[in-house]
Amino acid sequence: MPSHGCLSAFLMLSAVLQTSQPTTRGVGGLPPAISRESLQTLRAIPVQHEGRWCPLDTLARDLVQQVTGTDRWEDLDPVLVLLDWTFRPEEAAHQPLIRVRNAEVRRLINLPADQDRFSLAFLQEHEGLNRCLAEAMRKRRSGAALDALDGKVEDIASALATLRGILSDDEIRPVPDPTSPKGRWMTIARATGQDKEQLDKVREFWKGVRSAFLSGRGVDVESAATRLADALSGLKAAHRPSARRIALELRYNSLDPFRWSWILAAVTAGVAILAIMVGRRVLDVVVWVGAAAAFALVTYGLVARWQLAERFPAANMYESLIFMGWGLCLATLICLVVVRNRLVTLVASLMTAISLMLADVLPVDSFLRPVAPVLLDTAWMAIHVPVIMVSYSVLTIAMGFGLAVLVMSALAPRRDDLIKATDHLHYRFIQIGVILLTIGIITGSMWGSASWGRYWGWDPKEVWSLVAMLGYVAILHARATGWIRAFGTALFSTLAFWLIVMTYLGVNYVLGIGLHSYGFGKGAIVRWFMIIGSIQLAVTAATVGTYLARRTSSGLGQGEPRKAGSSS
Repeated sequence: MPSHGCLSAFLMLSAVLQTSQPTTRGVGGLPPAISRESLQTLRAIPVQHEGRWCPLDTLARDLVQQVTGTDRWEDLDPVLVLLDWTFRPEEAAHQPLIRVRNAEVRRLINLPADQDRFSLAFLQEHEGLNRCLAEAMRKRRSGAALDALDGKVEDIASALATLRGILSDDEIRPVPDPTSPKGRWMTIARATGQDKEQLDKVREFWKGVRSAFLSGRGVDVESAATRLADALSGLKAAHRPSARRIALELRYNSLDPFRWSWILAAVTAGVAILAIMVGRRVLDVVVWVGAAAAFALVTYGLVARWQLAERFPAANMYESLIFMGWGLCLATLICLVVVRNRLVTLVASLMTAISLMLADVLPVDSFLRPVAPVLLDTAWMAIHVPVIMVSYSVLTIAMGFGLAVLVMSALAPRRDDLIKATDHLHYRFIQIGVILLTIGIITGSMWGSASWGRYWGWDPKEVWSLVAMLGYVAILHARATGWIRAFGTALFSTLAFWLIVMTYLGVNYVLGIGLHSYGFGKGAIVRWFMIIGSIQLAVTAATVGTYLARRTSSGLGQGEPRKAGSSS
Protein backbone atom coordinates (compact mmCIF):
# COMPACT_ATOMS: atom_id res chain seq x y z
CA MET A 1 0.00 0.00 0.00
CA PRO A 2 1.52 3.37 -0.93
CA SER A 3 2.40 5.87 1.73
CA HIS A 4 0.65 9.20 2.05
CA GLY A 5 3.82 10.83 0.71
CA CYS A 6 3.65 8.81 -2.50
CA LEU A 7 -0.03 9.55 -2.92
CA SER A 8 0.43 13.25 -2.27
CA ALA A 9 3.32 13.39 -4.70
CA PHE A 10 1.13 11.77 -7.31
CA LEU A 11 -1.54 14.46 -6.97
CA MET A 12 0.95 17.31 -6.77
CA LEU A 13 2.81 16.25 -9.90
CA SER A 14 1.94 18.82 -12.55
CA ALA A 15 4.86 18.66 -14.94
CA VAL A 16 3.95 16.93 -18.16
CA LEU A 17 6.70 14.71 -19.54
CA GLN A 18 7.96 15.38 -23.03
CA THR A 19 6.08 13.55 -25.73
CA SER A 20 9.03 12.70 -27.97
CA GLN A 21 8.66 9.61 -30.14
CA PRO A 22 10.55 6.45 -29.08
CA THR A 23 13.83 5.74 -30.81
CA THR A 24 14.53 2.60 -32.80
CA ARG A 25 15.58 -0.26 -30.54
CA GLY A 26 16.39 -3.96 -30.60
CA VAL A 27 14.31 -7.03 -29.77
CA GLY A 28 12.18 -6.34 -26.70
CA GLY A 29 12.92 -2.63 -27.08
CA LEU A 30 16.42 -2.93 -25.57
CA PRO A 31 19.95 -2.69 -26.98
CA PRO A 32 20.63 -6.14 -28.51
CA ALA A 33 24.38 -6.10 -27.76
CA ILE A 34 24.01 -5.75 -23.97
CA SER A 35 24.44 -9.34 -22.76
CA ARG A 36 23.83 -10.74 -19.30
CA GLU A 37 27.57 -11.27 -18.89
CA SER A 38 28.32 -7.60 -19.51
CA LEU A 39 26.08 -6.70 -16.54
CA GLN A 40 27.76 -8.95 -13.96
CA THR A 41 29.81 -6.20 -12.30
CA LEU A 42 26.84 -3.82 -12.16
CA ARG A 43 24.66 -6.61 -10.81
CA ALA A 44 26.93 -7.04 -7.77
CA ILE A 45 27.23 -3.36 -6.79
CA PRO A 46 25.86 -2.92 -3.23
CA VAL A 47 22.91 -0.54 -2.85
CA GLN A 48 20.54 0.37 -0.06
CA HIS A 49 16.89 -0.51 -0.59
CA GLU A 50 14.01 -0.34 1.88
CA GLY A 51 16.16 -0.47 4.97
CA ARG A 52 18.58 -3.21 3.92
CA TRP A 53 21.69 -3.57 1.82
CA CYS A 54 21.53 -5.75 -1.27
CA PRO A 55 23.11 -6.13 -4.71
CA LEU A 56 21.75 -4.05 -7.58
CA ASP A 57 20.34 -7.31 -8.97
CA THR A 58 17.87 -7.58 -6.07
CA LEU A 59 16.90 -3.92 -6.36
CA ALA A 60 16.21 -4.38 -10.07
CA ARG A 61 14.05 -7.45 -9.53
CA ASP A 62 12.00 -5.71 -6.87
CA LEU A 63 11.48 -2.43 -8.76
CA VAL A 64 10.57 -4.16 -12.02
CA GLN A 65 8.12 -6.34 -10.07
CA GLN A 66 6.55 -3.31 -8.38
CA VAL A 67 6.05 -1.49 -11.67
CA THR A 68 5.05 -4.27 -14.08
CA GLY A 69 3.80 -7.02 -11.79
CA THR A 70 6.57 -9.41 -12.90
CA ASP A 71 10.32 -9.46 -12.28
CA ARG A 72 10.92 -10.81 -15.80
CA TRP A 73 9.40 -8.02 -17.87
CA GLU A 74 9.27 -9.19 -21.50
CA ASP A 75 11.50 -12.07 -20.33
CA LEU A 76 14.46 -9.69 -20.02
CA ASP A 77 17.12 -9.39 -17.35
CA PRO A 78 15.73 -7.09 -14.60
CA VAL A 79 19.04 -5.21 -14.36
CA LEU A 80 18.87 -4.51 -18.08
CA VAL A 81 15.30 -3.26 -17.73
CA LEU A 82 16.09 -1.04 -14.74
CA LEU A 83 19.06 0.53 -16.49
CA ASP A 84 16.98 1.07 -19.61
CA TRP A 85 14.32 2.93 -17.63
CA THR A 86 16.96 4.92 -15.75
CA PHE A 87 18.94 5.94 -18.84
CA ARG A 88 15.93 6.46 -21.18
CA PRO A 89 13.37 8.13 -18.87
CA GLU A 90 11.43 10.02 -21.54
CA GLU A 91 10.94 6.88 -23.60
CA ALA A 92 10.10 4.69 -20.59
CA ALA A 93 7.43 7.19 -19.52
CA HIS A 94 5.49 6.37 -22.70
CA GLN A 95 5.82 2.60 -22.52
CA PRO A 96 2.72 0.65 -21.38
CA LEU A 97 4.35 -0.78 -18.26
CA ILE A 98 1.71 -0.54 -15.53
CA ARG A 99 -0.96 -3.19 -15.58
CA VAL A 100 -4.59 -2.72 -14.56
CA ARG A 101 -5.74 -6.31 -14.87
CA ASN A 102 -9.31 -6.06 -13.59
CA ALA A 103 -11.78 -5.03 -16.30
CA GLU A 104 -14.27 -3.73 -13.74
CA VAL A 105 -11.61 -1.46 -12.22
CA ARG A 106 -10.79 -0.13 -15.69
CA ARG A 107 -14.47 0.57 -16.28
CA LEU A 108 -14.93 2.40 -12.97
CA ILE A 109 -11.83 4.51 -13.53
CA ASN A 110 -12.88 5.07 -17.15
CA LEU A 111 -9.74 3.52 -18.65
CA PRO A 112 -9.84 2.02 -22.17
CA ALA A 113 -11.47 -1.39 -22.02
CA ASP A 114 -9.42 -2.92 -24.85
CA GLN A 115 -6.05 -2.76 -23.06
CA ASP A 116 -4.75 -3.63 -19.61
CA ARG A 117 -1.33 -1.91 -19.59
CA PHE A 118 -0.80 1.82 -19.56
CA SER A 119 2.07 4.28 -19.54
CA LEU A 120 3.09 6.71 -16.83
CA ALA A 121 2.48 9.63 -19.15
CA PHE A 122 -1.09 8.49 -19.77
CA LEU A 123 -2.06 7.53 -16.23
CA GLN A 124 -0.66 10.53 -14.38
CA GLU A 125 -2.83 12.84 -16.50
CA HIS A 126 -5.91 10.61 -16.44
CA GLU A 127 -8.85 12.44 -14.91
CA GLY A 128 -10.70 9.36 -13.70
CA LEU A 129 -7.68 7.93 -11.88
CA ASN A 130 -6.86 11.27 -10.27
CA ARG A 131 -10.46 11.66 -9.10
CA CYS A 132 -10.57 8.16 -7.58
CA LEU A 133 -7.19 8.65 -5.93
CA ALA A 134 -8.27 11.95 -4.42
CA GLU A 135 -11.34 10.22 -3.01
CA ALA A 136 -9.21 7.42 -1.51
CA MET A 137 -6.95 10.01 0.13
CA ARG A 138 -9.96 11.87 1.50
CA LYS A 139 -11.22 8.66 3.10
CA ARG A 140 -7.82 7.99 4.63
CA ARG A 141 -7.63 11.46 6.13
CA SER A 142 -11.12 11.17 7.58
CA GLY A 143 -10.58 7.64 8.88
CA ALA A 144 -13.34 6.20 6.69
CA ALA A 145 -13.16 2.61 5.47
CA LEU A 146 -11.67 2.08 2.03
CA ASP A 147 -13.47 -0.13 -0.47
CA ALA A 148 -11.93 -2.54 -2.99
CA LEU A 149 -11.69 0.13 -5.70
CA ASP A 150 -9.78 2.46 -3.36
CA GLY A 151 -7.24 -0.29 -2.72
CA LYS A 152 -6.77 -0.96 -6.43
CA VAL A 153 -6.36 2.75 -7.16
CA GLU A 154 -3.73 3.06 -4.45
CA ASP A 155 -1.89 0.07 -5.92
CA ILE A 156 -1.78 1.84 -9.28
CA ALA A 157 -0.56 5.03 -7.61
CA SER A 158 2.16 3.08 -5.82
CA ALA A 159 3.41 1.61 -9.10
CA LEU A 160 3.40 5.08 -10.66
CA ALA A 161 5.35 6.53 -7.73
CA THR A 162 7.95 3.77 -8.01
CA LEU A 163 8.34 4.31 -11.75
CA ARG A 164 8.69 8.07 -11.30
CA GLY A 165 11.44 7.45 -8.77
CA ILE A 166 13.27 5.25 -11.28
CA LEU A 167 12.91 7.74 -14.12
CA SER A 168 14.27 10.55 -11.94
CA ASP A 169 17.24 8.33 -10.98
CA ASP A 170 16.18 8.36 -7.34
CA GLU A 171 15.99 4.60 -6.68
CA ILE A 172 19.56 3.38 -7.26
CA ARG A 173 21.45 4.35 -4.08
CA PRO A 174 25.03 3.02 -4.14
CA VAL A 175 26.75 5.89 -2.26
CA PRO A 176 27.11 4.98 1.43
CA ASP A 177 26.59 7.21 4.41
CA PRO A 178 30.08 8.06 5.69
CA THR A 179 29.11 8.65 9.33
CA SER A 180 26.11 6.56 10.41
CA PRO A 181 25.94 2.76 10.02
CA LYS A 182 22.15 3.04 9.68
CA GLY A 183 22.20 6.22 7.64
CA ARG A 184 20.42 6.61 4.32
CA TRP A 185 22.56 5.89 1.28
CA MET A 186 22.44 8.37 -1.59
CA THR A 187 22.06 8.37 -5.34
CA ILE A 188 25.11 9.22 -7.40
CA ALA A 189 23.64 12.49 -8.67
CA ARG A 190 22.64 13.79 -5.21
CA ALA A 191 25.45 12.37 -3.08
CA THR A 192 27.10 14.64 -0.51
CA GLY A 193 29.38 14.30 2.50
CA GLN A 194 32.13 12.47 0.61
CA ASP A 195 35.45 13.60 -0.79
CA LYS A 196 34.61 15.80 -3.78
CA GLU A 197 37.29 14.32 -6.01
CA GLN A 198 36.10 10.78 -5.27
CA LEU A 199 32.49 11.72 -5.96
CA ASP A 200 33.45 13.36 -9.24
CA LYS A 201 35.09 10.09 -10.32
CA VAL A 202 31.99 8.13 -9.36
CA ARG A 203 29.78 10.47 -11.38
CA GLU A 204 32.14 10.34 -14.34
CA PHE A 205 32.17 6.53 -14.38
CA TRP A 206 28.37 6.42 -13.97
CA LYS A 207 28.09 8.65 -17.05
CA GLY A 208 30.44 6.22 -18.79
CA VAL A 209 28.12 3.34 -17.97
CA ARG A 210 25.20 5.34 -19.33
CA SER A 211 27.02 6.24 -22.54
CA ALA A 212 28.12 2.65 -23.18
CA PHE A 213 24.63 1.33 -22.41
CA LEU A 214 22.91 3.75 -24.77
CA SER A 215 25.40 2.85 -27.49
CA GLY A 216 24.71 -0.85 -26.98
CA ARG A 217 28.36 -1.72 -26.37
CA GLY A 218 28.35 -4.55 -23.83
CA VAL A 219 32.15 -4.68 -23.49
CA ASP A 220 32.29 -0.97 -22.73
CA VAL A 221 29.45 -1.34 -20.20
CA GLU A 222 31.45 -3.95 -18.30
CA SER A 223 34.62 -1.85 -18.42
CA ALA A 224 32.84 1.28 -17.18
CA ALA A 225 31.04 -0.73 -14.51
CA THR A 226 34.36 -2.07 -13.20
CA ARG A 227 35.71 1.46 -12.84
CA LEU A 228 32.48 2.57 -11.17
CA ALA A 229 32.55 -0.34 -8.68
CA ASP A 230 36.18 0.43 -7.76
CA ALA A 231 35.38 4.11 -7.25
CA LEU A 232 32.36 3.31 -5.06
CA SER A 233 34.39 0.91 -2.92
CA GLY A 234 36.86 3.75 -2.29
CA LEU A 235 34.22 5.99 -0.72
CA LYS A 236 33.96 6.30 3.05
CA ALA A 237 31.27 4.07 4.53
CA ALA A 238 30.10 3.67 8.12
CA HIS A 239 28.69 0.34 6.97
CA ARG A 240 29.15 -1.69 3.82
CA PRO A 241 27.83 -5.24 3.23
CA SER A 242 30.52 -7.87 2.87
CA ALA A 243 31.41 -9.33 -0.52
CA ARG A 244 30.41 -12.74 0.85
CA ARG A 245 26.93 -11.50 1.70
CA ILE A 246 26.47 -9.92 -1.72
CA ALA A 247 27.65 -13.14 -3.39
CA LEU A 248 25.19 -15.19 -1.31
CA GLU A 249 22.27 -13.01 -2.39
CA LEU A 250 23.33 -13.20 -6.02
CA ARG A 251 23.45 -17.01 -5.81
CA TYR A 252 20.05 -17.05 -4.12
CA ASN A 253 18.55 -14.84 -6.84
CA SER A 254 20.13 -16.83 -9.65
CA LEU A 255 19.26 -20.27 -8.29
CA ASP A 256 15.62 -19.38 -7.50
CA PRO A 257 15.40 -22.40 -5.16
CA PHE A 258 11.69 -22.26 -4.39
CA ARG A 259 10.64 -22.24 -8.04
CA TRP A 260 12.85 -25.23 -8.88
CA SER A 261 11.72 -27.05 -5.74
CA TRP A 262 8.06 -27.09 -6.79
CA ILE A 263 9.01 -28.15 -10.30
CA LEU A 264 11.02 -31.02 -8.82
CA ALA A 265 8.13 -31.91 -6.51
CA ALA A 266 5.72 -31.94 -9.46
CA VAL A 267 8.05 -34.23 -11.43
CA THR A 268 8.35 -36.44 -8.34
CA ALA A 269 4.56 -36.67 -8.10
CA GLY A 270 4.41 -37.68 -11.77
CA VAL A 271 7.00 -40.41 -11.23
CA ALA A 272 5.06 -41.54 -8.12
CA ILE A 273 1.99 -42.04 -10.31
CA LEU A 274 4.07 -44.18 -12.68
CA ALA A 275 5.43 -46.13 -9.72
CA ILE A 276 1.87 -46.98 -8.63
CA MET A 277 0.90 -48.00 -12.17
CA VAL A 278 4.04 -49.96 -13.06
CA GLY A 279 5.26 -51.09 -9.65
CA ARG A 280 8.97 -50.87 -10.56
CA ARG A 281 11.49 -50.49 -7.75
CA VAL A 282 13.69 -48.18 -9.81
CA LEU A 283 10.86 -45.63 -9.95
CA ASP A 284 10.69 -45.64 -6.15
CA VAL A 285 14.37 -44.71 -6.10
CA VAL A 286 13.73 -41.88 -8.56
CA VAL A 287 10.89 -40.63 -6.34
CA TRP A 288 13.19 -40.66 -3.30
CA VAL A 289 15.90 -38.74 -5.15
CA GLY A 290 13.40 -36.16 -6.42
CA ALA A 291 11.86 -35.66 -2.99
CA ALA A 292 15.30 -35.33 -1.37
CA ALA A 293 16.40 -32.80 -3.99
CA ALA A 294 13.23 -30.72 -3.52
CA PHE A 295 13.71 -30.79 0.27
CA ALA A 296 17.37 -29.75 -0.10
CA LEU A 297 16.43 -26.81 -2.34
CA VAL A 298 13.72 -25.54 0.01
CA THR A 299 16.04 -25.92 3.00
CA TYR A 300 18.83 -24.05 1.20
CA GLY A 301 16.41 -21.26 0.27
CA LEU A 302 15.17 -20.88 3.85
CA VAL A 303 18.69 -20.87 5.30
CA ALA A 304 19.80 -18.30 2.71
CA ARG A 305 16.84 -16.03 3.52
CA TRP A 306 17.62 -16.40 7.22
CA GLN A 307 21.21 -15.26 6.68
CA LEU A 308 20.27 -12.42 4.34
CA ALA A 309 17.40 -11.06 6.42
CA GLU A 310 19.16 -11.67 9.75
CA ARG A 311 15.88 -12.94 11.13
CA PHE A 312 13.95 -16.17 11.07
CA PRO A 313 12.24 -16.37 7.64
CA ALA A 314 8.65 -16.69 8.82
CA ALA A 315 7.32 -13.15 8.94
CA ASN A 316 4.93 -12.94 5.98
CA MET A 317 2.57 -14.92 3.79
CA TYR A 318 5.23 -15.89 1.26
CA GLU A 319 7.56 -17.31 3.90
CA SER A 320 4.75 -19.17 5.65
CA LEU A 321 3.77 -20.80 2.35
CA ILE A 322 7.39 -21.83 1.87
CA PHE A 323 7.44 -23.29 5.36
CA MET A 324 4.32 -25.28 4.55
CA GLY A 325 6.07 -26.60 1.46
CA TRP A 326 9.13 -27.42 3.56
CA GLY A 327 6.93 -29.35 6.00
CA LEU A 328 5.32 -31.24 3.13
CA CYS A 329 8.77 -32.06 1.69
CA LEU A 330 9.84 -33.37 5.09
CA ALA A 331 6.65 -35.40 5.40
CA THR A 332 7.27 -36.90 1.95
CA LEU A 333 10.77 -38.05 2.95
CA ILE A 334 9.54 -39.48 6.25
CA CYS A 335 6.77 -41.35 4.45
CA LEU A 336 9.31 -42.76 1.99
CA VAL A 337 11.50 -44.03 4.80
CA VAL A 338 8.92 -45.12 7.40
CA VAL A 339 5.63 -45.89 5.67
CA ARG A 340 6.91 -47.04 2.27
CA ASN A 341 3.51 -46.73 0.71
CA ARG A 342 3.39 -45.43 -2.86
CA LEU A 343 0.01 -43.77 -2.38
CA VAL A 344 1.35 -41.88 0.64
CA THR A 345 4.33 -40.71 -1.38
CA LEU A 346 2.08 -39.57 -4.24
CA VAL A 347 -0.25 -37.59 -1.98
CA ALA A 348 2.61 -35.95 -0.06
CA SER A 349 4.65 -35.02 -3.14
CA LEU A 350 1.56 -33.69 -4.94
CA MET A 351 0.61 -31.48 -1.99
CA THR A 352 4.23 -30.31 -1.78
CA ALA A 353 4.21 -29.27 -5.43
CA ILE A 354 0.91 -27.39 -5.03
CA SER A 355 2.05 -25.50 -1.91
CA LEU A 356 5.40 -24.42 -3.35
CA MET A 357 3.82 -23.59 -6.71
CA LEU A 358 1.31 -21.29 -5.01
CA ALA A 359 4.14 -19.50 -3.22
CA ASP A 360 5.78 -18.95 -6.60
CA VAL A 361 2.78 -17.90 -8.71
CA LEU A 362 0.49 -16.13 -6.26
CA PRO A 363 0.76 -12.33 -5.99
CA VAL A 364 2.50 -12.41 -2.62
CA ASP A 365 5.58 -10.32 -1.94
CA SER A 366 8.65 -12.57 -2.06
CA PHE A 367 11.26 -9.88 -1.42
CA LEU A 368 13.09 -9.44 1.86
CA ARG A 369 11.77 -6.34 3.61
CA PRO A 370 11.78 -4.92 7.14
CA VAL A 371 9.09 -6.52 9.28
CA ALA A 372 6.97 -5.33 12.17
CA PRO A 373 9.07 -4.98 15.35
CA VAL A 374 6.60 -7.20 17.21
CA LEU A 375 7.88 -10.12 15.14
CA LEU A 376 11.51 -9.68 16.16
CA ASP A 377 11.52 -9.14 19.90
CA THR A 378 11.05 -12.78 20.90
CA ALA A 379 12.30 -16.23 19.92
CA TRP A 380 8.76 -17.63 19.94
CA MET A 381 8.26 -16.68 16.29
CA ALA A 382 10.99 -19.14 15.32
CA ILE A 383 9.13 -21.85 17.25
CA HIS A 384 5.49 -21.05 16.60
CA VAL A 385 5.51 -20.47 12.83
CA PRO A 386 7.36 -23.69 11.82
CA VAL A 387 5.20 -25.79 14.16
CA ILE A 388 1.92 -24.29 12.98
CA MET A 389 2.91 -24.52 9.30
CA VAL A 390 4.05 -28.15 9.66
CA SER A 391 0.69 -28.89 11.30
CA TYR A 392 -1.02 -27.35 8.27
CA SER A 393 1.23 -29.49 6.06
CA VAL A 394 0.26 -32.68 7.86
CA LEU A 395 -3.45 -31.82 7.74
CA THR A 396 -3.09 -30.98 4.04
CA ILE A 397 -1.75 -34.48 3.44
CA ALA A 398 -4.60 -35.83 5.57
CA MET A 399 -7.04 -33.97 3.31
CA GLY A 400 -5.40 -35.64 0.33
CA PHE A 401 -5.85 -39.05 1.93
CA GLY A 402 -9.45 -38.14 2.72
CA LEU A 403 -10.12 -37.40 -0.95
CA ALA A 404 -8.43 -40.70 -1.88
CA VAL A 405 -10.71 -42.60 0.50
CA LEU A 406 -13.78 -40.85 -0.91
CA VAL A 407 -12.80 -41.59 -4.51
CA MET A 408 -11.96 -45.24 -3.83
CA SER A 409 -15.12 -45.77 -1.77
CA ALA A 410 -17.21 -44.33 -4.60
CA LEU A 411 -15.46 -45.82 -7.63
CA ALA A 412 -13.71 -48.94 -6.30
CA PRO A 413 -15.73 -50.12 -3.30
CA ARG A 414 -14.49 -53.69 -3.72
CA ARG A 415 -10.90 -52.60 -2.97
CA ASP A 416 -11.66 -52.89 0.73
CA ASP A 417 -8.08 -53.67 1.77
CA LEU A 418 -6.72 -50.61 -0.03
CA ILE A 419 -9.47 -48.43 1.44
CA LYS A 420 -8.69 -49.69 4.94
CA ALA A 421 -4.96 -49.06 4.51
CA THR A 422 -5.53 -45.54 3.23
CA ASP A 423 -8.07 -44.86 5.97
CA HIS A 424 -5.54 -45.98 8.58
CA LEU A 425 -2.96 -43.53 7.24
CA HIS A 426 -5.59 -40.80 6.98
CA TYR A 427 -6.61 -41.27 10.61
CA ARG A 428 -2.99 -41.23 11.82
CA PHE A 429 -2.20 -38.03 9.91
CA ILE A 430 -5.22 -36.32 11.47
CA GLN A 431 -4.00 -37.34 14.92
CA ILE A 432 -0.49 -36.04 14.26
CA GLY A 433 -1.85 -32.83 12.71
CA VAL A 434 -4.10 -32.13 15.71
CA ILE A 435 -1.20 -32.62 18.12
CA LEU A 436 1.00 -30.23 16.14
CA LEU A 437 -1.84 -27.73 15.73
CA THR A 438 -2.40 -27.75 19.49
CA ILE A 439 1.31 -27.20 20.13
CA GLY A 440 1.21 -24.39 17.57
CA ILE A 441 -1.65 -22.67 19.40
CA ILE A 442 0.19 -22.99 22.73
CA THR A 443 3.44 -21.60 21.33
CA GLY A 444 1.44 -18.85 19.65
CA SER A 445 -0.01 -17.86 23.00
CA MET A 446 3.52 -17.72 24.42
CA TRP A 447 4.50 -15.47 21.52
CA GLY A 448 1.45 -13.30 22.21
CA SER A 449 2.45 -12.98 25.86
CA ALA A 450 6.00 -11.94 24.95
CA SER A 451 4.93 -9.51 22.20
CA TRP A 452 1.54 -8.14 23.23
CA GLY A 453 1.46 -8.83 26.96
CA ARG A 454 -1.37 -11.39 26.92
CA TYR A 455 -1.63 -15.10 26.19
CA TRP A 456 -5.04 -14.91 24.55
CA GLY A 457 -6.94 -11.92 23.25
CA TRP A 458 -9.67 -13.41 21.04
CA ASP A 459 -7.95 -12.07 17.95
CA PRO A 460 -9.65 -13.51 14.81
CA LYS A 461 -6.58 -15.60 13.95
CA GLU A 462 -6.54 -17.05 17.47
CA VAL A 463 -10.26 -17.78 17.39
CA TRP A 464 -10.18 -19.53 14.03
CA SER A 465 -7.13 -21.59 14.95
CA LEU A 466 -9.03 -22.81 18.01
CA VAL A 467 -12.13 -23.51 15.88
CA ALA A 468 -9.99 -25.52 13.45
CA MET A 469 -8.44 -27.57 16.24
CA LEU A 470 -11.84 -28.28 17.81
CA GLY A 471 -13.23 -29.27 14.42
CA TYR A 472 -10.57 -31.95 13.98
CA VAL A 473 -10.91 -33.03 17.60
CA ALA A 474 -14.63 -33.54 16.93
CA ILE A 475 -13.75 -35.83 14.01
CA LEU A 476 -11.40 -37.86 16.20
CA HIS A 477 -14.05 -38.10 18.91
CA ALA A 478 -16.74 -39.20 16.45
CA ARG A 479 -14.37 -41.82 15.04
CA ALA A 480 -13.38 -43.11 18.50
CA THR A 481 -17.01 -43.49 19.56
CA GLY A 482 -17.92 -45.32 16.33
CA TRP A 483 -20.26 -42.65 15.02
CA ILE A 484 -18.32 -42.49 11.77
CA ARG A 485 -15.97 -44.88 9.99
CA ALA A 486 -13.65 -44.55 7.00
CA PHE A 487 -15.99 -42.75 4.59
CA GLY A 488 -17.43 -40.45 7.25
CA THR A 489 -13.96 -39.59 8.56
CA ALA A 490 -12.79 -38.79 5.04
CA LEU A 491 -15.84 -36.64 4.29
CA PHE A 492 -15.62 -34.58 7.46
CA SER A 493 -11.84 -34.29 7.14
CA THR A 494 -12.07 -32.77 3.66
CA LEU A 495 -14.68 -30.33 4.94
CA ALA A 496 -12.74 -29.53 8.12
CA PHE A 497 -9.76 -28.59 6.00
CA TRP A 498 -11.68 -25.43 5.12
CA LEU A 499 -11.30 -24.40 8.76
CA ILE A 500 -7.54 -24.43 8.15
CA VAL A 501 -8.02 -22.42 4.97
CA MET A 502 -10.13 -19.89 6.86
CA THR A 503 -7.53 -19.66 9.63
CA TYR A 504 -4.63 -19.27 7.24
CA LEU A 505 -6.18 -17.13 4.50
CA GLY A 506 -9.70 -16.10 5.40
CA VAL A 507 -8.71 -14.01 8.42
CA ASN A 508 -6.16 -12.11 6.34
CA TYR A 509 -7.91 -11.76 3.00
CA VAL A 510 -11.62 -12.07 3.76
CA LEU A 511 -12.04 -10.59 7.24
CA GLY A 512 -8.97 -8.34 6.91
CA ILE A 513 -8.85 -7.55 10.63
CA GLY A 514 -6.82 -8.38 13.68
CA LEU A 515 -3.30 -8.13 15.02
CA HIS A 516 -2.04 -10.51 12.34
CA SER A 517 -2.45 -7.82 9.67
CA TYR A 518 1.28 -7.92 8.92
CA GLY A 519 0.50 -11.02 6.89
CA PHE A 520 -1.98 -9.28 4.60
CA GLY A 521 -1.54 -9.51 0.84
CA LYS A 522 -3.48 -9.34 -2.42
CA GLY A 523 -7.08 -10.37 -2.83
CA ALA A 524 -6.17 -12.40 -5.92
CA ILE A 525 -4.91 -15.05 -3.50
CA VAL A 526 -8.48 -15.69 -2.44
CA ARG A 527 -9.49 -16.18 -6.07
CA TRP A 528 -6.78 -18.78 -6.61
CA PHE A 529 -7.71 -20.69 -3.49
CA MET A 530 -11.39 -20.50 -4.30
CA ILE A 531 -10.66 -22.09 -7.68
CA ILE A 532 -8.65 -24.87 -6.06
CA GLY A 533 -11.22 -25.21 -3.29
CA SER A 534 -14.08 -25.40 -5.77
CA ILE A 535 -12.33 -28.30 -7.49
CA GLN A 536 -11.89 -30.03 -4.13
CA LEU A 537 -15.53 -29.50 -3.17
CA ALA A 538 -16.70 -30.65 -6.60
CA VAL A 539 -14.70 -33.89 -6.26
CA THR A 540 -16.06 -34.34 -2.74
CA ALA A 541 -19.67 -33.77 -3.83
CA ALA A 542 -19.30 -36.09 -6.84
CA THR A 543 -17.82 -38.92 -4.77
CA VAL A 544 -20.41 -38.57 -2.03
CA GLY A 545 -23.21 -38.59 -4.60
CA THR A 546 -21.76 -41.67 -6.32
CA TYR A 547 -21.25 -43.44 -2.99
CA LEU A 548 -24.82 -42.77 -1.82
CA ALA A 549 -26.22 -43.81 -5.21
CA ARG A 550 -24.34 -47.12 -4.97
CA ARG A 551 -25.65 -47.71 -1.46
CA THR A 552 -29.20 -47.00 -2.57
CA SER A 553 -28.97 -49.24 -5.64
CA SER A 554 -27.53 -52.07 -3.52
CA GLY A 555 -30.46 -51.84 -1.13
CA LEU A 556 -28.40 -50.71 1.84
CA GLY A 557 -30.08 -47.73 3.51
CA GLN A 558 -28.35 -45.20 5.61
CA GLY A 559 -29.95 -46.49 8.77
CA GLU A 560 -29.02 -50.13 8.20
CA PRO A 561 -26.17 -51.60 10.23
CA ARG A 562 -23.03 -52.67 8.45
CA LYS A 563 -20.83 -55.64 9.02
CA ALA A 564 -17.72 -55.28 11.11
CA GLY A 565 -14.81 -53.99 9.02
CA SER A 566 -17.03 -52.00 6.71
CA SER A 567 -15.50 -48.84 5.29
CA SER A 568 -18.41 -46.45 5.80
